[in-house]
Amino acid sequence: MMRRLNAGQSQHFTQSSTNNGSTMRASLLSLLLLIAPAGASSSLMPQEAFLSRLLNLLGETSTVQDVTSSQLSERLRSAEVSREEGQTLFRGRMDQTWLFSLSLRNEGAANARINVDIVSTSGESGIAEPAICTLDFNAFKTRLEAAGYVHHTLLGEHGRPVNEVFRRQQMVVTADIVGMRRESDAPARLCVIALSVE
Repeated sequence: MMRRLNAGQSQHFTQSSTNNGSTMRASLLSLLLLIAPAGASSSLMPQEAFLSRLLNLLGETSTVQDVTSSQLSERLRSAEVSREEGQTLFRGRMDQTWLFSLSLRNEGAANARINVDIVSTSGESGIAEPAICTLDFNAFKTRLEAAGYVHHTLLGEHGRPVNEVFRRQQMVVTADIVGMRRESDAPARLCVIALSVE
């Protein structure tokens, strides 16, 4: 589910996604709304804090197999936690509009995986807002590279960017980004909207 700002238009986005991507995101949003009521301001976790804690964990961990639900619970203290067969889910609000979901699947197994989604309740899923771009993609990239990850852009048909990929030994972080609105000729600001870790 990649959304990237088109360099020639300030508010035009291109998207390459699976056929069921929109349905999956809509289902996720519905689920998040159920568990993160709008009035729960005392448990807000701003975007920068959320991504910083996750980046710290990725910098300290050798493989996703080493990541535990206890570690995530310690770092994401304000998140709602639930467990289903094969996965632990962490959900919460970044502010009154933006929600996050993090799932740890197959904990401790060789095929363990982390999935993160950041979604909006405003209906403007293609346009990021400052509240979820305090730590933008450039800062995200800098933090991972400082931790030893090597970055490359995965290109699709006609050389169009599809995903931003970071690799370090036995870990792969794949990020989806979206361009934030820009004023006049200011450079486009890119924001992390989803990621997976394998």
